[in-house]
Parts: sequence; C-alpha cells; structure tokens
Amino acid sequence: MGNRSNKKKMYKYIHLFMVLVFVGCEESQSDQKLNTKLNAIQDQEQLEAASDHTDPFELNSVDLDGWDLSINVSYSGGCASHEFTVIWPEVITMIYPPQFDIWIVHDSNGDMCEAYPTETLVLDLSDNPLHLDMETLHAMQLGVVNASNPEERFLPNE
Repeated sequence: MGNRSNKKKMYKYIHLFMVLVFVGCEESQSDQKLNTKLNAIQDQEQLEAASDHTDPFELNSVDLDGWDLSINVSYSGGCASHEFTVIWPEVITMIYPPQFDIWIVHDSNGDMCEAYPTETLVLDLSDNPLHLDMETLHAMQLGVVNASNPEERFLPNE
C-alpha cells in the first residue's frame, strides 16, 4: 500500500514539474505597446553601430492603421524580457513617393531559452520625431527594417 502511495506522489511531482517547465518557457503570442526610445540617427556610422548590437529576430509582418504601426516579430527566448528599439532616420528621401526606413533593434537581455515567441509590437506614430501628420505619413513609403538582418524589410499593408 505504501509503495502505491509513493508512486502517486511521484507522479504528482512529475506532473507539477512538467507544468512548470511548459509554463516557464512557452511559446506566446501577444500584442503589446512597443515601449521604445525613438532615436534619430545622425549618420551612417550610428546606424551601423546599432545594427552590430542587435540580437537576431524575425520580422514577420508590418501593418499601418491610423497612427498605429503594428510590427509582428518572432525570436528565440521566452524566459526573460526582450526589448525592441526603433531607430528613426533624420531625413526623408525626397523621391516620389517620399520614403524612409525605420530600423528595429532587438535586445534579448541574454535570454537563452529555446521557445520561439511571436508577438505584435504596436508603435504609436503620432509623436514621431519627423513631425509628420497622418496624411503625409500614409502617403509616404515607410519601410521597416530588421537591424539584425537588413535584407528583411517590410512595407506596411503589403
């Protein structure tokens, strides 16, 4: 009888352990407001320095709805807080349509977990450093670039 009781306890502990492992580092999907410091890049050297100090991530999609720029990203981790920073250009390329790229920089804060979370970061563009109104912003070609992989560039709503 005691042997059976010990087995039940062991199964309970194993079950509890498995739940904690899966909850601790699970794949998640969430929407959150992007808490960023909006940096205006002064020159090409600063942009290159920022892209040298970014952790890998995937830029999945970008959507512009009113003032909200939704940026869907995936990255390896899931056990620590990850930070994303937006780097703004100082100038706009004046061709038709006018265009500019913002760069997304990722800091994993040393998170070595193996989950692969996906989340949508929402950036409010109403207080942009270029002082663009909504009509101008929507008429422009706004590119969003993954600083860890500059070939990964998305245009909203494409």
